[in-house]
Amino acid sequence: MGDDVLWRGPDGPAGRVLAGTNTYTGITSILSGTLKHGVVNALPATTILHVGSTYDLNGFDQTVSSIGTSAGTITNTGSSATLTDDEASTVSVGATITGDLNLVMNGTGTLTLAAGNTYTGATTVAQGTLQDGVANGLPATTTLNVNTGATFDLNGNDQTVASLGASVGTITNNGSTGATLTDNETGTSTVVAALTDGTNHLNFTMNGPGTLTLGDADSYTGTTTVAQGTLVIANPGELGTSPVSVASSGKLDVEGGLTVSNTITDLAGKTTDTSGTDTWSSRVALDAAGGSIAAHSGATLTLSGVVSGGDLTVGASGQTGPSSSRMPPTPSVAP
Repeated sequence: MGDDVLWRGPDGPAGRVLAGTNTYTGITSILSGTLKHGVVNALPATTILHVGSTYDLNGFDQTVSSIGTSAGTITNTGSSATLTDDEASTVSVGATITGDLNLVMNGTGTLTLAAGNTYTGATTVAQGTLQDGVANGLPATTTLNVNTGATFDLNGNDQTVASLGASVGTITNNGSTGATLTDNETGTSTVVAALTDGTNHLNFTMNGPGTLTLGDADSYTGTTTVAQGTLVIANPGELGTSPVSVASSGKLDVEGGLTVSNTITDLAGKTTDTSGTDTWSSRVALDAAGGSIAAHSGATLTLSGVVSGGDLTVGASGQTGPSSSRMPPTPSVAP
């Protein structure tokens, strides 16, 4: 069947169930009521899906060539299911995506999420570009995975995620204003995604109680904030030229024999050296309430820049004293 399919269904949660696999080549438009799945890929994988009312995966995976200009509700009332968009063009979707649903962007085009979504599954950018059209276009509870060659663009909108997963692609900001990516990491994750400025600067905040290792050189110039948890620097240039602040519940960990040139604008928490001989070559401004710098067994951290501000707690022994404008000549911290 080559014609487009216009669906006007019954209202209510029961809706109408598609119990077979369809192969028509036209567009699918849901104009009213609820259309539900009864099998995997009940719609053709080549169809453009326009949702004007409610589309329910009902526990079954579905691939479409485009979500089109959907403005209704895309949901999943069954067991966990995945919606894959093989988007090849540039589309802005105003539909609200809800339920126990995973979203995969798998086309070469650009998909803009123009509504705040609340689905509870993971978000994967397999290829192409997925971008926010509003603040938190992705749910704050989602794990974001950006694959090699793919891009997630904040597009001038702040975004919070539960985790950056094992992202290896590009995370950027091509919006008209700066934007902040916040990771509420609760586990232990290593991310080698490239965090870059686009047409505007990108800020990054680590805000979970877990541990996040940044494993690739980044080029963003916005701020880096360790609000809580541990942010690990394992390669040179991981924080770009970003100024860094570490809150009292946060820890910034350097490891692997690095020279780090980022300025610490406010150290209220802890900066540590886990392994190797490392150098922090730029200015360190201690919070008025003080901050601490320590090295683990066998490691040495050298401060070659200006250290100023409140009291500094040094080393595993917990030595404390007022900081000076420079701690001469190049102090080293060791256990």
